[in-house]
This record gives sequence, structure tokens and C-alpha cells, in this order.
Amino acid sequence: MAKKVYGKPLMFAEEFVPQEYVAACSADEDFVTYQFWCDASISGYFFDYALHVYFDNGNGYLDRNDRSALPRGWTYSPCGASHDVTVPKGQSIDNVFPKGWIVPLNGITGEEMTDRARAVRIWQPNSTDYENTHCTFQLSENEFTISNPS
Repeated sequence: MAKKVYGKPLMFAEEFVPQEYVAACSADEDFVTYQFWCDASISGYFFDYALHVYFDNGNGYLDRNDRSALPRGWTYSPCGASHDVTVPKGQSIDNVFPKGWIVPLNGITGEEMTDRARAVRIWQPNSTDYENTHCTFQLSENEFTISNPS
């Protein structure tokens, strides 16, 4: 009969080294951030550098008598800052930044100079706060810097 010999159990451990980067899922994937500059202005001599702002009614040109959804005398001056706007992914850029127009005012009479109107995109953090309005000449979605927030 063979004598049994006790063999001490051995344990080997290997360090796990990932072969590639794996991103973890997060709620941020459901959002997108648009970056734009509030710099829409028209050069020239105008009253206090103020411009009137109008939403586009969908026909693609400024209608002088169409003041849809805006109070009379809604003025805007560019703040010159960069803004980041985070919205749910899939939301239309037209809902986030509606198309509109800026119209300069004559420095002497204060009248609108509709022949110098320029197309813009409008952003208002609060749609009823006309004092906090921002406009950009970035008209198409691919002109914005777009990213997922991190």
C-alpha cells in the first residue's frame, strides 16, 4: 500500500488588465449640449446699439407688421458671451433656438431699419423673460458646437 503524502494546496492569482476602454452608461447620454456665442449684431451707428428681435413666422422673411408672440419694442443687445444649452437628445433645434430676425434702429429717429434685418437663432432661458434674450448667427445645426455633457 502506497503511503499518502499531504500536498499543500496552492493558489495562483493574476492581475486583471483590461484590453480596451469600456465606457459606463450614464443618464447624460440622453442629453445634448449646444454651445453658441451671443454675438449677433449689425455694425453701424444705431440708437444705444439696440436691435429689435422678431420670431420668424415660418415664411423665411421678416414681416414688418407681424409681431407674433412678441411685445412691441422688444429690444436686444448682444452680451458677447458663450452659452451652453443642455436639452434632451432628439429635441429639434428649431424648438431650442427658434429662427428669428434682428432689426437695427436708426440712431436719430429710433425707427426700425428693416432693409438691414438679419436672420438669427434666438435663445431665451425663460420664454417669458424678454430681458434675457440671446441671438446668434449660427443658423444651421452643424454650425453649433454639439456635445454630450460629462
